[in-house]
Amino acid sequence: MTVLSYLKNTLFRPEYYFKVYSLQSNQIQSNYSVKNFFIILISFTILLTCTRVLHESFFSPVKVTTVQDVSAKVEENRKNYGQNQGFVFVLLSKIIYALIWILIPILLTLIRLPILYFIGEHKVRFKELFITTLTTSLPLLVSSFIISVMYDLVLSNHTIGDFETLKLFFLICFLILLVSWIWEGRLCFYAFTVQYDQNNGRAILTWLAPSLLFVDLLAINLVIQIWFP
Repeated sequence: MTVLSYLKNTLFRPEYYFKVYSLQSNQIQSNYSVKNFFIILISFTILLTCTRVLHESFFSPVKVTTVQDVSAKVEENRKNYGQNQGFVFVLLSKIIYALIWILIPILLTLIRLPILYFIGEHKVRFKELFITTLTTSLPLLVSSFIISVMYDLVLSNHTIGDFETLKLFFLICFLILLVSWIWEGRLCFYAFTVQYDQNNGRAILTWLAPSLLFVDLLAINLVIQIWFP
């Protein structure tokens, strides 16, 4: 299974993919899934490094709207970016990007695994669920790549003080993330119903578990800030 076939089947034919490439019955295909995910992740990381270096090398410095005295210093630092440690910083930031996208599926797996045990799926193992999570996380990974490219090649060429541009950028980012989150839900639905024989309600609950936990943590943090200002 090539990388392109992996992308096409998981993103656009999840009902086919999770039925044909069952984790329980085909370990070789499961290993291909892991391999293809990391090939995609590494490719995205390299492309994002190139787009950032391209911007730093060929585009004019960003004009930052700040207090006048600070603005001159910021502009000077920006012009000297490539002569200092600009590439090292870009490379480090993209390595962190790749590490984050290794950590995210692990966290999603750790959150969803107790849910699966709680509702009676005792045969689920961490490795199997982690491989499934790698695949279902692809829409989120693709959306993060698109947003990063937009930031490097589009937003960075505008002034930070251009609030209309910022508002439009954040709106587009929000819509992209919303679509990718729903798309991830579609993949999770087929993954949990086909591979783990869950009914529709349990599959949706398992998918929503990380989001619900995130909302709960935000609510708890808000309550703490209100009670203990």
